[in-house]
Amino acid sequence: MTKVLDWDAQEGKLRHLQANNIPVTEIAAHYGVSVSLIYKVLARVKRGPKNLPMTHQELYGNKKAKVISQGIPWGLTANQMQWPTTCPVLGAEVELDYFSRTHNDATPAITRCNPSLGYTPENVCVISLRAARGRGRMSAAEHRCIADWMDGNVSGAPEGPYIEE
Repeated sequence: MTKVLDWDAQEGKLRHLQANNIPVTEIAAHYGVSVSLIYKVLARVKRGPKNLPMTHQELYGNKKAKVISQGIPWGLTANQMQWPTTCPVLGAEVELDYFSRTHNDATPAITRCNPSLGYTPENVCVISLRAARGRGRMSAAEHRCIADWMDGNVSGAPEGPYIEE
C-alpha cells in the first residue's frame, strides 16, 4: 500500500530537513515512501510558489523553452494562459497529474490555432493531448477528407468516446 501524504502540509518540514542536509534515504524512511517520490517533492519545494499551480507553470515553462529554441515567436506570459478543465475540441476532461510525469490523452496541450502564426494570446488554446495529436499539422479541409473517407470506407468504425452527435 502506498502511503499518501499532504505535501503542502509537509512542505515546511521538508524544507527544514533539506536545509539541515538530512540524507534523502532517511527522509524517505521517515515518511515511509520511496526515495524517488521525496526527490520529486523536494524539487517542487525548491522551486517555491508560483502564480499558477505548479503543474501548469511547469508545462508553460517547458513549452516556452521548446518553442523559443525552435525559433518560433513567443508572445505569452504565464498569467495570460487559461487552463480549461474540459477540452474545447472533444469535451473530455483535461487534467495534469504532477506526480505521474506521463502524458496521456487528458494531458493539456498548448497549441496554436493557426500554425503559421506565433504563440500569442489570440492564437493559442489549451486542448487535450488527444485532440492535439489528432489535429497534427493538417488543415480543417484535410480533416474533413479523412472523416468523409472513414464514413464511406471504414465499416464499423467507432465514433469515439468523446464525440456526441
